[in-house]
Amino acid sequence: MPAGRFKIDKKMKLIVNCNHCALELHKEIMKSIQPITVTAQELLERQILVDIVDDNIYHFRCKRGHDNIMYLDNLKFEILYESGINAMLDGYFAESILTITAAIERAYEFFIENISYKNEIDPILYKSTFNLVATQSERQLGAFYFLYLNTLKKLPPFFDTKLVTFRNKVTHKGYIPKFEETEKYARAAFDFIKGIFIDVVEFIGETSHRQYHNIRYQNAIPKLKELHSKYNSPQGSMSLNTILCHMLVLELYKKQEYDTLLEELKRQKRKQGN
Repeated sequence: MPAGRFKIDKKMKLIVNCNHCALELHKEIMKSIQPITVTAQELLERQILVDIVDDNIYHFRCKRGHDNIMYLDNLKFEILYESGINAMLDGYFAESILTITAAIERAYEFFIENISYKNEIDPILYKSTFNLVATQSERQLGAFYFLYLNTLKKLPPFFDTKLVTFRNKVTHKGYIPKFEETEKYARAAFDFIKGIFIDVVEFIGETSHRQYHNIRYQNAIPKLKELHSKYNSPQGSMSLNTILCHMLVLELYKKQEYDTLLEELKRQKRKQGN
């Protein structure tokens, strides 16, 4: 399953590259006696913007007519948090709060799902049970609290109550937040989600965590095969280099700092002209 790193533009679209075009360029370089210079404009012409989708499965067609089928390996909370941070940097503060809140909720789900996997709960049974609370965030939070307590034998993490009040003010009362308030919320959410992720991987082990991602990919195979049959295009995988990124080994993940990662994202956005 080949993997690549892809970027996001300011409208939260994936900036992807055509595998067929990349292979053709590689062949040209290998055949050429003289060095081949590829201009920035030529590279841009090989890129495609695609909307982010919920199921992590993508079909897109490049400007040369090549069909591509890709599976995105990022976790839902990683994508949502990245979207929220981009919204904050682009001046959409209320939208940022709402999206980062959704990322926190999906981190709860990530914990519940991984612990259920570790406990060898049948995936179909797990999904049927989670569907009972899928539209009720408070019940998901309660499930997280007691599963965390029962599993790790310690008090579960609580998001700052003042920030919860602030979030509810934005969500339910239409309060328009300032940048400083939004940034404070984003910083706290980063530390909170990061902590949940570390707790999960330390408990189930990095090998089990990798197996969890393999199961996610296996679940996507039927649709990937359907697209392959329809477009006669090979399948690939891609991963976003997000601020919260599960691809790092745990010891490196623990060292990730909000300020450093935010500055890197700002630099990338300046480079892209966003």
